[in-house]
Amino acid sequence: MAGGTWNITEDKIRPGLFINFKAAAIAQIARGERGIVAMPVRTDWGPVKQFVTIETEKQLVDTFSDRETGTALFSIRQALKGGTKKVLAYRLAGASAKKATLTLKDTSNADALKLTAKYEGARGNDFKVTVQPNIVDNTKKDLKVFEKTVFIKAYTATSNAEFIRLINADSDALFTAEKLTDTALGAVAGADFTSGDGGLTVTNTDYIDAMDAFEAQQFNVFVLDGVTDPALQASTKDWVKRLRNEGKKVTLVIGGSVVEDQDVVASNARSKNCNHEGIVNLISGVKIYGKEYSSAQFAPRIAGMIAGNPINKSITYAQIYDIDDVTKRLTNAQIEAALKAGSLVLVHDGEKVKVERGINTLTNYAEEQNERFSKIRVIRTLDAISDDITKTGNDQYIGKLDNNEDGQRALISAIKYYLETLAIGKAISKTHAVELSKDLVSKGDKVYLDVGVDPTDSMEFIFLNVVVN
Repeated sequence: MAGGTWNITEDKIRPGLFINFKAAAIAQIARGERGIVAMPVRTDWGPVKQFVTIETEKQLVDTFSDRETGTALFSIRQALKGGTKKVLAYRLAGASAKKATLTLKDTSNADALKLTAKYEGARGNDFKVTVQPNIVDNTKKDLKVFEKTVFIKAYTATSNAEFIRLINADSDALFTAEKLTDTALGAVAGADFTSGDGGLTVTNTDYIDAMDAFEAQQFNVFVLDGVTDPALQASTKDWVKRLRNEGKKVTLVIGGSVVEDQDVVASNARSKNCNHEGIVNLISGVKIYGKEYSSAQFAPRIAGMIAGNPINKSITYAQIYDIDDVTKRLTNAQIEAALKAGSLVLVHDGEKVKVERGINTLTNYAEEQNERFSKIRVIRTLDAISDDITKTGNDQYIGKLDNNEDGQRALISAIKYYLETLAIGKAISKTHAVELSKDLVSKGDKVYLDVGVDPTDSMEFIFLNVVVN
């Protein structure tokens, strides 16, 4: 088979691969390569209503800082531990959100320099500033910055204007500066910033507005930051269903409250109410270092596992590290009832916590569905195929190929090679087909293809006949 790159403007003598489709297929079967978890978060430090991509623990702690009821650090950390390649975070902030400020006085005790924290949040209230003469050059002054008792940095300048230039040009500065007077700063010994508020109390409308913003972003799995409000969950489920119907194949992971996690029947009812191949409902809370977290709070870990797993692997029986136990150990009958309801269950097998079975909430099948559509692995494979063919088709084929026999053959060949690459990676079986539709005529600017694939599932049931001689 021929190889190499492909460009629509050049002719190929030998039939062969199209590198764009091959790259897409390889990316889908590489661990975490395409896994992006999206989530709105609450915190008391960091950009408000902006998208921030987090890939490492360092990026996380450099960007956000939680106090009181903030969710950013725990939720994003869990998604990263789950194995996702990156987290697309969006900080929410309620009406009370406010940046901490400090006004420095001049030598006559008049307001001279206003400092304003970079972001809204209570973290800004921990900032302190001292102002004193520079020990080397007494024509200059040092403005030293502390967070609580920890020294952060110092700015040395001869005037307020120079302090402003140095501070506002510093990309790592914790605050900005505004001149109120030209008079030199007076001595300051540990002045505190005040009035910072993270706006941690948000409304369902804030979440819905965030989802509208997420709609224009690229991600694979969406999860809330521990929220269990039924109305918000219902809106989120409807939103994900609409996105999937419109071709944006994303998966939603939800969970319940601490109280709901103790009620298996109620938790299973939540799964049955979803009944959708794109929605996963976690019903098990967990204990981490003795502290209990609800299934909704722990849902980001499952979201990270789903996004981080290659499409040729299942999360069934996947071990969850750093977990002491589940908050409610289910009986065999309860586990079976949960699985039948489409609930994702965590179990403690006596040694470790693991996922019982990698399933979504689909249990009542539509006409063209069967039990295979209940498997997370199968749906992720189908979603990947849909996403890759759509994206690559939009980028490389639409408006570029003639809708004649040669153009149709080129398109079919490219899709076939993509599927062959997935088959080599054991994401689908070798039995697949791509051909022009037998029911619809491809002509004008429309092409109709029938694509048949058989996603590979994981071995989950092993039955042994033991013969005793």
